[in-house]
Amino acid sequence: MRAVPFLAILLLVGCDSKEKVYSRYVNEVYRANLAYAGSDADAAYAAKQRFVEYVEKLQADNAPIDIPFADIYIWENARLGLLAEHLGKKDESKRYFSVAVDYAKKRYPNGGGFELSEAGLRSALDQMDTSENIAWRKK
Repeated sequence: MRAVPFLAILLLVGCDSKEKVYSRYVNEVYRANLAYAGSDADAAYAAKQRFVEYVEKLQADNAPIDIPFADIYIWENARLGLLAEHLGKKDESKRYFSVAVDYAKKRYPNGGGFELSEAGLRSALDQMDTSENIAWRKK
C-alpha cells in the first residue's frame, strides 16, 4: 500500500518528462528553422548541425516521443549540403548530400515522390526552400 503513492509519482514524473522532451524538441525545431530562414548562412549552418546532433541524441536515448527520424535525417542533411555549398565547403556538401541520399533510399525504397539522388533532393529543396522564404539563398 505504501508503494501506491510512490508509483503514482513515478508515473506523473514520466508523463512530465515526455512533455518536457516534446517541448524542448519543438523549441529546437523552431530555433533551427528560424536560423535557416535568416540571412546569416554561417548561423544557419551551425543551427542545423546542432539540430541534427540533438535529434541523434534523442534517438540514441530512445526519446519517449514520436519523431520522424529518417525524414529529419534526409531533409536536414540535404539542407546542410546546400548550406555547405553556399559557404564554399564543397567536400562537406558532398558528404551531407551523400548521407541524405542514403537515408532517402532506406526510407523510400520504391521512391518517395522525388528522385532519390542529390539532384532529386536539390530539386525538392528548390521548391520547398525558395529564396522568398530563405533569406541566405538570395545572396
